[in-house]
Amino acid sequence: MTEEEKDVYTLRIDRKQSQLKQSSSLFSKRRRGHSITTQIREELIVERKNKCEICDKQDSIDIRIVMHHIDRNRKNNNPSNLLLVCRDCHRAIHKELHRK
Repeated sequence: MTEEEKDVYTLRIDRKQSQLKQSSSLFSKRRRGHSITTQIREELIVERKNKCEICDKQDSIDIRIVMHHIDRNRKNNNPSNLLLVCRDCHRAIHKELHRK
């Protein structure tokens, strides 16, 4: 991954996190600190249109969308800490985090 691509990923993640903090959410009644339930996962998929929030790939048979915890804390299931990402972007995010 080039430096320019890394910068794009970082910028998109930062921008998305900022947008999510500002938006109202369907998750206000969810208890903090619990694993992501099916209901939370489904609400996220509907709210964010079931596509990768970094590269905009749509979920399909060939492209699987997964959850990424921005702060890497799996117990922090606040919507502002969650991104829907394709496996390629998820792998790239973690690869970049391990380099730091």
